[in-house]
Amino acid sequence: MTMAVNIIDLEVFTEMDNLLETEVSTEASTEVIRCEYCGNELRDFQYECPECGLVVAKRLPKKESTPQRKLLREIESQNKNGVYKIYRLQDGRLFCDCLSYLFQKGVDEKGYCKHCRDFETENTVITTVKPATKWQQVLLRKLGVNNIENLSTEQAYFILNDLLAKMGVEYKEFVQLLKETPQYELLPLYSFGVELEGLVRDKEALKAKLQEYGIRSYITGYSHELRNKQWQLGDDGSVRRNMTSDEASRYQSIEITSPKLFGNDGFKEIETVCRAWNEIGSMVNNSCGFHVHISAYNYTKDDLRRLLLVWAKIENVIFYLVAPSRRNNRYSILLRKDSEFQSWILHNEITNHNRYKAVNLSSYNSYKTVEFRIHQGTTNPEKVIYWVVFCLKLMEKVKEGLKWYHFSDEPTIEEVLDKLGINNKGLPILKRARVYFIERYAHFSRDGQFDSPTFAQRLNDIQNIINSRGYSLINNLVSSNSSLARNNYRNLAGQRLRPAWVIDNSQIAESYNPVDQSYTIHIPGQARSYKVHVDGDCLTCNCRTYRERGYCTHTINVGKYLYYENVLKKLDF
Repeated sequence: MTMAVNIIDLEVFTEMDNLLETEVSTEASTEVIRCEYCGNELRDFQYECPECGLVVAKRLPKKESTPQRKLLREIESQNKNGVYKIYRLQDGRLFCDCLSYLFQKGVDEKGYCKHCRDFETENTVITTVKPATKWQQVLLRKLGVNNIENLSTEQAYFILNDLLAKMGVEYKEFVQLLKETPQYELLPLYSFGVELEGLVRDKEALKAKLQEYGIRSYITGYSHELRNKQWQLGDDGSVRRNMTSDEASRYQSIEITSPKLFGNDGFKEIETVCRAWNEIGSMVNNSCGFHVHISAYNYTKDDLRRLLLVWAKIENVIFYLVAPSRRNNRYSILLRKDSEFQSWILHNEITNHNRYKAVNLSSYNSYKTVEFRIHQGTTNPEKVIYWVVFCLKLMEKVKEGLKWYHFSDEPTIEEVLDKLGINNKGLPILKRARVYFIERYAHFSRDGQFDSPTFAQRLNDIQNIINSRGYSLINNLVSSNSSLARNNYRNLAGQRLRPAWVIDNSQIAESYNPVDQSYTIHIPGQARSYKVHVDGDCLTCNCRTYRERGYCTHTINVGKYLYYENVLKKLDF
């Protein structure tokens, strides 16, 4: 099955002004239309149901002329994210194809990213532009772009064009998906990288073949160097040591490492690299693995804890998605069998633990990535791409709040895929990935047995540590989160207290007044008690120190107590 996607045919991204004006002002129609999904009554000339968000089929705008853009400059990414292209649109606005611009994050009032702002100082053009249409705004929001108030219609057109291309879906397919369900799933556009271990006939020949196909590469030894838009053709000692004499006489060991990749563009590069590798002469054996790095730039330490717990919960399913050679492999230790699992959950810092785990967090310190190491080596691009999709959706859903207890005690493959959004309500690649994983599970589950500790046993191990160390764990566990208010109980829990000022949890619990949701706190050695009020996840106190600083020993004590009761004991990170 090929993963190639045709060039997008964007037929109807803009409305004709006179048609839109006529539609909005017309009140003669008496037709009653109801949403096919939720039954809500719809007004004329709406594009989506205000109740459930379903796109209404009869409300699509008509076609207008297709705008053009002129390439002005290409900029090498300082973060090794590739090459950014800056364009001049026909309405005079600048356009950049970086993700900050496409998702309108960190942009100015014109929707410009830092690359456009740097360029505009040299080429300033002042012009009046036509704002993005209502239909464009609907589609942008569906793709996760919300900062759209000041975009021009041409900016909106090309943002939609580029995002759909990166997600590997044609415009008509996307609109049809929006008509079918408001609970659609998209392909996350986190950066990712792959490391493919295996054997090759000739590295120099592979480099030449990749150049022929338009892929830049360089030959090196064992190296973690990352170059912009260049694939690394390196070496891997574990593969070389495990080659048979016949393999060694005909092949060289190789580890093919990608640069940062994004979405469908990255999938196309993977297809090309695997095709070149297979054409030159490729092979994998039982010593070969395939690793995926997914960007965790927006992950907090709690997100990482939640990821490990979710993975451990569904490891009984993941066990049957990979070949038997990887299930008890010392280079990809299952989390349920990992002796360091508890310390990764119950420690504030990602320390230099053994990195040879199914899910490796050591790369978070160096690269702000999470490495998934469990998959067997392969030269099949479909296997590579579908596993990347699995890891991308897992990272996305955990960041959105997916937790271990959202799964049943013994989740099935169908339940896991549903929870990760790899379902039949998603983009075509997600639908294909679902079929692939269900087939893989059915194939591998016939000949294996999951002989690992249960998730309940691992939870019990963690709870024993919590019960033995209790309150003292919190100081080593909680770090400040700038996205939360200073007086959020999670941030307060991370504040240090002198031992003499620490109040026992049982005393705090007994002081709770449910009528006004307050705790009465008395610090030993102080003359009086103070009231700490709970407002959602935030705490306030009537003492002078709180009024001056926004926190105090009273709120810190209550914050630690609430963190212990609501997060730590329940492992509800």
